[in-house]
This record gives sequence, C-alpha cells and structure tokens, in this order.
Amino acid sequence: MPGQISATHWINGEWITSPQERPSFDPATGEQIGVFYDGGADEAQAAVDAAAHCFEASPWRWVPMTRATALSHLADAFDSRLDGLVASLFRENGKPRREADYEVHHTCALCVSRPASLFRTSAASPTLGRACRT
Repeated sequence: MPGQISATHWINGEWITSPQERPSFDPATGEQIGVFYDGGADEAQAAVDAAAHCFEASPWRWVPMTRATALSHLADAFDSRLDGLVASLFRENGKPRREADYEVHHTCALCVSRPASLFRTSAASPTLGRACRT
C-alpha cells in the first residue's frame, strides 16, 4: 500500500497508535488509502494527563507569549500544508475540491491563525497580558 496515510495520535510529545486500527477508504473508488487509530478512553486520558502536566509544569500557564508562540507555530504548520490538507479531505471524504478548499482555509483561519494573532496581541499588552494570567 504505497503512499498510504497512517493517522496516529500526538500525545505527550510522541506519535502513538491505539488498539483499534481501522481502514480509511476513498468513497469514489473504494480504494483503501490509509489507516487510522480510533482512540478510546485510554488515549483520551493520556492526552488530558499530558496537557494537565504541561499546564502545571511549564510556563504555558503564566506566560501568554508562550501560548502565542505555540499557536503561531501551529498556524505556520497548517499554512505550509494547506494543499495537502485539501487533497486529503477531498480524497478521504469525497468532498468536492472547491468545498474542501473552502473548509480547510476557513477552518485554519478561524481555529488557528486568528487565535494565534489574539494571543500575540494580548501578550504584548500589559493589561490584556495580566487578564490572561487570571
């Protein structure tokens, strides 16, 4: 299965799988295009535990610029992969390419790029920066 996608979970700085491996098919052709690992309670708890540890043990909680920087890096990563995300959505969901393009670009803007910008603004403002720490 050359060129197939394997969707795993990023938890606590590692890519992990889960016991439930499932195939992913192109709905237009029926061809298997990859596999994904259907996370359950164990993966969810590991993710919550990792996030809680990061929140308590790192400057994330108290330094808005740390959050802004992380979101900015995430936004840059999404932006550099927009074409691949559109192609994946188009292929895996059978969504018309135009709709997939709209969905990916607007989701990235609303869920990643705009919040990153807001955190950068609040981190730069003494008043808003204090509000983020309360």
